[in-house]
Amino acid sequence: MGHILSGLEHCITEEMNQKLTAKYSADKQIWHIVGRDVSNFCLSILNEGMSLEPSNVRNIVLIPKTVQPTNLSNFRLISLCTILYNVISKTVQKKKRREREFGIENGYE
Repeated sequence: MGHILSGLEHCITEEMNQKLTAKYSADKQIWHIVGRDVSNFCLSILNEGMSLEPSNVRNIVLIPKTVQPTNLSNFRLISLCTILYNVISKTVQKKKRREREFGIENGYE
């Protein structure tokens, strides 16, 4: 297999490879908003392979829709489990998009 691939040019430079394989880090633009605990939890899953099992418990939070809620219909239900999954999946999607851009843009030059 090595002799077949030996004729192909490398599309990914060493610098690109380092960026693509780097560990995830807290994005200073948003992580301070979601808090240190959420940041640490998500980074532990992304970088250290921590199990998602602790997040399988659903925590439901009631967010008021109005200033003075008077009954249950004045609240919006939000599952915190879903939010954690969304943070993790969006982070992975962003990195995968970068990988595709490196491979596609540089593969056909």
